Amino acid sequence: MTGTIQCDGEVFAKGPVKIPLASSLTVLDARQAGKPLPLEQEGGTHTTVLSGPAEFSVVLDTGMPLNIEAGRASFSLPVPMAGSAVLFLDIPGEHANAKINPGLITRQSTDNGRTFIEAALAPGKTANIWWTTREVTAPATPRETRFLSEVKTLASVSETDLRIAVFSPLLRRGQWLPPSSHPKADRSPK
Repeated sequence: MTGTIQCDGEVFAKGPVKIPLASSLTVLDARQAGKPLPLEQEGGTHTTVLSGPAEFSVVLDTGMPLNIEAGRASFSLPVPMAGSAVLFLDIPGEHANAKINPGLITRQSTDNGRTFIEAALAPGKTANIWWTTREVTAPATPRETRFLSEVKTLASVSETDLRIAVFSPLLRRGQWLPPSSHPKADRSPK
């Protein structure tokens, strides 16, 4: 999975200052004001040297593993130390259910087959982000059910009994069923 991290801040000291940008991430590219920015990695933290006093805006293109399980996708995002951190997430599918821990989803919308999420994250902590999507299918069109019957009744009368038998062919999905597949009646004497 790839993404972009934008770090905005301010250097208060005069002269060159080493700034920690991100840790535990694979950084593919770094830019400041549209120009390439050199980075140095120290102990798992990507740093750069910026001159101050001045404001800065650094964009990092990053990659991280996406875990896919049955019905769910997830990843862990190490959030940089900052005064505040905001996540903008674009998920394929219009019916995504996303969760962020620790964090708070502040806005969610769908458009053109995608779900867009905006969330506030806890700076300096690793956010666990996961989502599920479900496909919405149109309900099956109910089929009209019709019953067709041809019933023949046979009555037998004797001095001690009255017996009635009913004969009916069965129709299933427009085809007559052979008598061998009809349910058997209980013919035991009562």
